Amino acid sequence: MVCFASQTELLGWLGSTTCRQAMQLLESMRLSMPDVTAMQRMSQMQGGGSFTLPKGPEEVVRTLCQVAPDAGRPPPEVVGAALKAAGLPATDENLEKALREAKGCAPSSEDMIAARMAAEHYGAQPSGFGTSSSSIPPTAGSGYCAAVGSTSRPSSGPKPEDVIQALLQAAPGLGQPPPEVVGMALRQAGVSVNEDTARRALAASGDRTPSQHAIRMVLAAGCLYKTILLSEELNCRCSGGPTDAAVGDFTKEEWLAGAALARLVNGSGHLHWRFARTGWLVGSMSLEHMDEALLEFAQSGWIPPAGILFWHGLCRKVLMQSMSFYRAWAKLLEADGRNQNAYIKAILQAGLALTTYFLAKDPKEPTYEQERQVAMLQRSVIAANSGSASNPCTCQLFYQSMLRQAVNFWKSSFKPQHVRQGPSGDEHHDAALELLVQRVSPCTILEEHSWSLFVPPDEALLLPQDDPLSGVFACLPKRIITLTVCGQYWLYKHDAPKARQYFFEASKMLIFSMDCFDGALHTFDERKENTHLLTVPELFAYLGRVDPKASPYVGWTGEMKVSSGKWPPDVGQQRSLTPSLSQNAATFPPLCFGVNGTLHLRVEGLSGKKLHLYDFTGTWSLLPAFPLASLASPMKFLGTRAVLIFVDNPSWTTLGHCIHHLTAVAYATLGLALAHGGVEEMLKLRKTLQLYLYFPRKGLLDAGFQVNHFNQVQSVMLPWLQMLSDQPPVLMSDLPDSINSSALPRPLQVAGRQIVCHQGGFWTSRHSRLKAEELEAFVQVASSFPWPGRSEEEVLHDVWGHDGFDPLADPCVRRQARCVRVLIVRRGQAAHGRRSLVNLADALTWISQTYPANEVRVATIEMEKLSLGEEIAVAKLADIFIGSYGSGMWWPIFMAPNSCVVWLTPHVHMWFLEQRSIDLSTPHWSNSGSLEYENLRPLRHVVVRGALPPEGTLGHFQLSLDEERSNHLAFQTLDIFLDLPKFGIAFSEAVAKCLFRSCVPLGAG
Repeated sequence: MVCFASQTELLGWLGSTTCRQAMQLLESMRLSMPDVTAMQRMSQMQGGGSFTLPKGPEEVVRTLCQVAPDAGRPPPEVVGAALKAAGLPATDENLEKALREAKGCAPSSEDMIAARMAAEHYGAQPSGFGTSSSSIPPTAGSGYCAAVGSTSRPSSGPKPEDVIQALLQAAPGLGQPPPEVVGMALRQAGVSVNEDTARRALAASGDRTPSQHAIRMVLAAGCLYKTILLSEELNCRCSGGPTDAAVGDFTKEEWLAGAALARLVNGSGHLHWRFARTGWLVGSMSLEHMDEALLEFAQSGWIPPAGILFWHGLCRKVLMQSMSFYRAWAKLLEADGRNQNAYIKAILQAGLALTTYFLAKDPKEPTYEQERQVAMLQRSVIAANSGSASNPCTCQLFYQSMLRQAVNFWKSSFKPQHVRQGPSGDEHHDAALELLVQRVSPCTILEEHSWSLFVPPDEALLLPQDDPLSGVFACLPKRIITLTVCGQYWLYKHDAPKARQYFFEASKMLIFSMDCFDGALHTFDERKENTHLLTVPELFAYLGRVDPKASPYVGWTGEMKVSSGKWPPDVGQQRSLTPSLSQNAATFPPLCFGVNGTLHLRVEGLSGKKLHLYDFTGTWSLLPAFPLASLASPMKFLGTRAVLIFVDNPSWTTLGHCIHHLTAVAYATLGLALAHGGVEEMLKLRKTLQLYLYFPRKGLLDAGFQVNHFNQVQSVMLPWLQMLSDQPPVLMSDLPDSINSSALPRPLQVAGRQIVCHQGGFWTSRHSRLKAEELEAFVQVASSFPWPGRSEEEVLHDVWGHDGFDPLADPCVRRQARCVRVLIVRRGQAAHGRRSLVNLADALTWISQTYPANEVRVATIEMEKLSLGEEIAVAKLADIFIGSYGSGMWWPIFMAPNSCVVWLTPHVHMWFLEQRSIDLSTPHWSNSGSLEYENLRPLRHVVVRGALPPEGTLGHFQLSLDEERSNHLAFQTLDIFLDLPKFGIAFSEAVAKCLFRSCVPLGAG
């Protein structure tokens, strides 16, 4: 009986991306890869996927069929390779079981032989492009599929675009490959590397307008890697290996150097692959994860049988730059906080190496994934050794205003072309610098009064202990750009030593903020000539071009001064860590919680260092983690998956922080299930999730959870959690005896004293800007969830119903009717009397006198008097939403597309939208809101500034300009007196937009 379609079915499997995805997925499950990409593939499986590693050969085959439901039955070659990818031995028994499951009948001897050979073949083949790229994880499965499939089909030769597409598919989520990797991929695929193919390949990789430097790097990759390819050809032609004589156009030394270089490239690929899989776990990497040859290259530049000088021209330059890059890796991995001198020396040497790397990089090149990885590694090493996870680019409260002032200072006084002493030759620029002589200029104030308060000492960079939100040395970007401008000022004044001092301090801070500097400034960048804010590579390039007498890099040996004191340092206030990641969520491998709340993870190959999970959310802590093997007790895994949520007091008690916090959670858990399987699949997955909440110790006290502390605060987040799981959320604490369980609001429970294990889980962390796909998933999940309470229809009638209209004929309570429903939200008791609308009654009287009730219907409510489901429903049903600035203005995210949002502000001197100052002399319309969701929802926003009230009006209505500048959130203490003429204009414009269908289709809700 023949159960396979033989050659046709075999080619259908091996030649498709399905085979690669299947092997990658099985390897990901075996190696516990915490990757959202794998999670998305699992979410798309028919019948519901599992993150649990297949335990038997039959389960391996069933997983294959889930991954590729339309690809037919997997042939013997794929079955054999899949067993190996899943980590199961390819014994005759396992092969027979797997093939029987795949075929539905007993396998033939030919099937057994084919499967056995495929299992042996798997892992021995080169891994596609993965093993040769320093930025792409090597995946043997994808290599197997590509290698075997390609032998069965003739090909006329791949196009550059096809090669790059395969390169990106082999490593989803790792970003744009560098030019040298693009060149090597072309060479490996047999594509002729010339300027045309280089340009096409770079465009396909994401660089639509490649620079000449990038093109040269691609061409140089052909020079750099041709000996690798030749070595493979020589292995075929000369079975005895290279001879002493020249082989073809290459000598023995060239042949051996090519083979050694191949090992370096492969070692770098494995390093980045390792980091991509475990980099989310602080301390998971060590020197043992660097290939010996790669480590020797990083430390000495030696590539047996010769050093870097063996190569010439651009090839040598690429190798020199690579050596600096991996030297930084090596030094960071060997940094050990148990020895002060060794730790400081390693961090400084890594900084020097990274400086050398960036000085050699073309500033116009994009930021590559491996650069983000080393920036994240640097931040995590400092965090793990100092006890503080500090983001030095955090600019909140009054520091945000100071950063804005520094940016304006840069735009008015800095010129990137000015690198020599004396005048720049630009009269306008020189005139701007001449103004800095004044005693009130930033440069003069720095020099005469505030240098010690403005420039952080070296130990504040190496061992951050200060509060990054409001501490003395917070917000490094404002310091860097101010020092750089003032350094240029001293260049203009012919004072090279002074300029060097300023540039030197800026360059040191730049090393310790390279992962966050660009993100802190990008919203201020208008991309205009002479006002462009330099990126990290561009700023390194500028500092590298300045006059040698003022250069920060001439003569610096990497020494930094640190005062002697207790070592290791005491763990200070732990704070948020913001590395450059592309995802806000990851999947967890199997895990257990110990009797004291400790977290134990099954991750292979962990180093002996202390391990922590990153917490980017604002709770400002690092969560200790341990290998699963450290639990001596027998483990029984539950059928549910754990969802770890880090919670701070603002997200626990404030609507805006709560929603901003939970968007990543909803997206990573229920959002994908809802998108692919509808509400039924979402609710099915919800039953399999168990939520675990982690508070910082101070957060436990602030929430009123600790013993002898009954000042319990009302939680805004807790009602939202029922949307994510039908299990009671569990409060985790490393001091369980300190928790007063009777003080916990229902249904929150405190963790017990037994070991609890889960097959896997999710970890989410808000470390980057809110993403459109996350917010959309949150809105869809919350809107689709069957909340208890009144239905939308009941809410519609109860809120907008009118005594003067028959409910059956009232146009404003019918979904399809030409009636504009207006919702005005008043701040309730939770607002503590701030930002109250003093003369709202006058505005309501004007509306009722201007618009008939059957055309415009106004409802005024306090949201906190509704249930959570009713709050969502009333926002969905409104056409115009009116409220004062604050958390309540997050409700419009649930409004229909093109709805209108009216923002009422106090009488302020300044107002900022997307970091830009706007004119509020008239109502200001835009597509962006004033909160974190900005323009991620298709809404129309208008800001209306309040007026100063008549004398004697009760309330607090105005701040001085200095008060606003020193604290950009001080306006939140003010009340609002509506400027009725301006409010009338904005309201009439909003109604007009709705009547002309520029907002919602009226009544559609």
